[in-house]
Amino acid sequence: PKGIRQCGWLSEQLLAMKKRPSVILASPYVRALDTARILHRGLRCALRVEDALAADRDTVDVFALLRSLALP
Repeated sequence: PKGIRQCGWLSEQLLAMKKRPSVILASPYVRALDTARILHRGLRCALRVEDALAADRDTVDVFALLRSLALP
């Protein structure tokens, strides 16, 4: 499918640019997690499933998650 090809293309582009993320954050929803797994395999980086990214969570939870991951 198109989405799988797009994920493969994105992985290739990031690797070519030497822009490998240290972690991929994914919501617990199946489709988001499937997409994240494709990128995870292509980029060989960590994958974290975060409930804070679920649609029913408040944006405060998302910002708290991002703050927890921020570099000092």
